[in-house]
Amino acid sequence: MSGRSVGACAIGWIGIWAGSLGLALGCASNGEPPSSQLRFIDSKMWEEDLQHALDEELATVTVAFAGTDATVSNLPERLEKWLYVIDNRDDGKVDIKPDMSFQNPDVIPKNIPYGLAFSAAMAGWNMYKNWAHYASASEYDAVVFYHPYEGYLTRVVFVHKPDDDS
Repeated sequence: MSGRSVGACAIGWIGIWAGSLGLALGCASNGEPPSSQLRFIDSKMWEEDLQHALDEELATVTVAFAGTDATVSNLPERLEKWLYVIDNRDDGKVDIKPDMSFQNPDVIPKNIPYGLAFSAAMAGWNMYKNWAHYASASEYDAVVFYHPYEGYLTRVVFVHKPDDDS
């Protein structure tokens, strides 16, 4: 076999391998069903994953927080928009509760003054409530859980509202 035909063969195999890899990655990212478990990352990619999950009308979608400085009074802007839409559309509601999985009977939980901070921060997002981007949020309520002693967010659970057909 000449050096030229070995080189051409290698280039052909590399092309086949690269094309197969590209096809596999394309199928994996486009054909996956939405996940009901998301980890918050302050990025457009996370927001698109949330929108996709809510569009599928899953019973619940849980967003976990780790390694962020998100607190009830310092909500990430991307999350805040979604919560605002839920709280201000139709009969949606957003509850803010201590995460009882961190319960310690020897320590008194912090009293988080979330009402005023949440309301004031959300006032600026009125323009977003009618955008199609957030349309799927109208089918959900949300519960924001925070660490009862430290105040940081632990998770947000989006709960699909029951149909009005009954």
